[in-house]
Amino acid sequence: MGGNENCGKILETFTQLTWLQGEFDTEFAKATKEKKFERCRTIESVIENKLSEIREIFMPKEVREALNASREFFASHGLGDLAERLPTKIHLDSEARTQLERAREQGFDQYFVMPGADVDAEQLISLATYDSGEPYIEDTAVFASIKPTNRSEKPYLVCYSSKPIPQETKNLTFPQTVELFKKKGWNGLTYQEYLILQKVEYEKNGNHSFDEFSGDAVKSNWTWLLDSQILNYKGEPWDYLNADWSSEAQVGVRSNDDTRQSLQLGTRPTIIVNI
Repeated sequence: MGGNENCGKILETFTQLTWLQGEFDTEFAKATKEKKFERCRTIESVIENKLSEIREIFMPKEVREALNASREFFASHGLGDLAERLPTKIHLDSEARTQLERAREQGFDQYFVMPGADVDAEQLISLATYDSGEPYIEDTAVFASIKPTNRSEKPYLVCYSSKPIPQETKNLTFPQTVELFKKKGWNGLTYQEYLILQKVEYEKNGNHSFDEFSGDAVKSNWTWLLDSQILNYKGEPWDYLNADWSSEAQVGVRSNDDTRQSLQLGTRPTIIVNI
């Protein structure tokens, strides 16, 4: 829904609310005398529904729920500084609404609000630590030069799917994956988003299915972290990241050149909505 349509819808709803308020006042005056409040309750219910419509225009339900859940996630994992960086409210412009609708249509049914692309990955490593073992993060000194791509420094919404990684993304080199995702209008995950979402999904599902490696290519959820690049000393792209969970290595984040491909290695897609 575009900006003009939003304004028209809000104006129409406010007009209806004004009329309903008058009706309510009249009926309440009658009910006070007659001790019959059924009509008042009916009008009150209609008013509440209209207010819900307005709230939905300004901040859709899934966005509101994602904002609250993201804030609670950060706060409950000792990341209060990230929780504080999240906005208290989100107003989607017409472009953002178009992106959100596209995510819905393509089955991206999970949402998480990130505080920005500049989140320090080092403070997220604890999210990848489980009772079964420590994460394997290959050469963290090199990973200090990771640069997220296609991301805003302001808060944004990550839309992703709870389903397994699409088979069409597997056994592709990094450049082939980039080309496919351009055609699809998809983003991938950044290093920081992966560390967060693998924990979110583990706590939701009670298992590591979100990113678990399998020798069975159909079942494997080993993923390129498409929207992070490792830069060399000149600030140029040098290597690329992939990540998974396995019972042997636990959470593993590794680097490879852009020719790496495997039947088990795909890419988890996302749609990013700037807020």
